[in-house]
Amino acid sequence: MPEFERIVIGHGDPAEGTLLVGPEQVWFLSLVDRVVGVLDGDRTYLAHSRRPIEQRSAPLGIPQEPAGVPVWDSPGMPLVAVPLGALATEEERSVPSLRPVTDAGERILADVRAGRLSPFVLQRFRRRAAELQFTLVNEGRERDAEREAAALETEMRASGPR
Repeated sequence: MPEFERIVIGHGDPAEGTLLVGPEQVWFLSLVDRVVGVLDGDRTYLAHSRRPIEQRSAPLGIPQEPAGVPVWDSPGMPLVAVPLGALATEEERSVPSLRPVTDAGERILADVRAGRLSPFVLQRFRRRAAELQFTLVNEGRERDAEREAAALETEMRASGPR
């Protein structure tokens, strides 16, 4: 989430470190958390302000958020219609690739192609292997990849022989 020194809702010339947002571009506003949802062309994003958000003109159709009340209990409509194109973009995250895990995946794929394992085993393995690789990399345990991949492969093979 981008962070700015100040966020100003209104029109005019922005100062350095300030995000100037027109009221027609605001789709979410939390004064308590100092967060603004901005509709920028075909994309949307949330922006955080270090200082309280200044409102030179009120956002269109967005009621003020009462402090300490969950959005679903707040009066008004918590969601604002956004063009579908703005929602169609996604951040791409690269999946870490650890050699022992990819080798295990290749062995399972070979057995699926040969008819020794159900195709569902491969599907489950790929999901669990991605989770395993993320976990190992995030925890700095890449050296455990061979042992963890062998355990996952054994578990998957036990669950789906033909």
